[in-house]
Amino acid sequence: MAVAPEAMPGMATTAVLAAFAEASGAQADAVFLRLLEDHHAGGIHMALAAAEDAEDPVVRELAERIARNQRLEVDELRTTRARFDLPAAPLG
Repeated sequence: MAVAPEAMPGMATTAVLAAFAEASGAQADAVFLRLLEDHHAGGIHMALAAAEDAEDPVVRELAERIARNQRLEVDELRTTRARFDLPAAPLG
C-alpha cells in the first residue's frame, strides 16, 4: 500500500529537521541519535509488515532478517546515547 513519505513511520518532519539544524553540541548529538533511533524503529515496523504480507518465503525471511538487524541498530543507538550520557531527546 502506498504511503506518503511524511506519513511513514520513522520519517523526520520538517520541523524536527529544522530543530536539529538549530541544535549544537551534546543537544545535536542527542537529537541525531534519536532521529536515527526513530528511523530504524520505522524500518522495523515496515519490515514486519512486509514479513507478514509476503507470499514468497525468501522475501518473508529477508524481511524478518531486516527487522532483526534494525532492532540491533536501535539497541546500539541506545547504548551509544547511554555511553555519552545523552538524554532521549524529544522529537516533534
